[in-house]
Amino acid sequence: MMRKSKLSVMRVIVLVFLFIDGLRAEQIEVDDINGPVRINIENYNSTTYGKTVFVRQSIPWCGFCNEMNPAWNELGKKYRDHEDILIAELTCTADVLENGVLCEHFHDLYGLESYPSLLYGDPLNMKVYDEFGEHRSFSDMDSFVQNLKKRCSPSDLDLCEERTRIKIETFLEMEFSMLKQKIADIEKTITDAKLGYLKAIEDFDAYYKTFLEVQEEAVRLIDVGEPRPERLGEYERMFPSMETLKVSALSNWKIVMEDAYENGLYIMNDIVGKGLVSNEKNEESPGSDEL
Repeated sequence: MMRKSKLSVMRVIVLVFLFIDGLRAEQIEVDDINGPVRINIENYNSTTYGKTVFVRQSIPWCGFCNEMNPAWNELGKKYRDHEDILIAELTCTADVLENGVLCEHFHDLYGLESYPSLLYGDPLNMKVYDEFGEHRSFSDMDSFVQNLKKRCSPSDLDLCEERTRIKIETFLEMEFSMLKQKIADIEKTITDAKLGYLKAIEDFDAYYKTFLEVQEEAVRLIDVGEPRPERLGEYERMFPSMETLKVSALSNWKIVMEDAYENGLYIMNDIVGKGLVSNEKNEESPGSDEL
């Protein structure tokens, strides 16, 4: 518990300094049209599938991020349509649910405490690049990216481990209609998990709003010598369970997304999108990132 507390304090201090530095710097935006591809919890697996990734975490008011943006935009532009490399941008803002969830996930996995933070490699097992900010020029990053290795995909079976190769070959032999149904079933599970999390947030917010109102009522009563309302105790006892429901719903959403990857959703979408199925190739492709 002490370690988590110290880390939280460190994050606040870092964010304050980044905010002050960001106010002084001339703002240069990330190029969304020609530069790095934006990612979030919903499109992460499908966007990164089959790619070796180079990901930056940033926040809008970060001066160091802003100073890096010209080189980052140039790098993103060079690899924007690359078949094997993905240059990706993750903006960590709490007001965008899908961004915030992925940022917290990365924080838990990699212990990132500062911005910008750069990660590279396998999208499910990345490594930290240039932790101390010494190699963030375009030429340094471009030289590094050029040496990243290709990853396994239906188009590059020779790069796949045996277990993954067998899975891909199984999908390649399936009828198109069966692939479509499997994709639809998995995507429905993802949608249901997301809606479950949104409902848990809505329920928690409604509960907490009423809880605050009851607390204010209790203060008024105590100020005039009246006993505090009995329902205040009820709401106090409800807090742990309401918080647990919200956390569990978020955990379930993450697990469902991970299961979708493991169960081959993005392999199947890749096969369908590239017309690699052995029959009924001309049917409409079901591949979509929208949930």
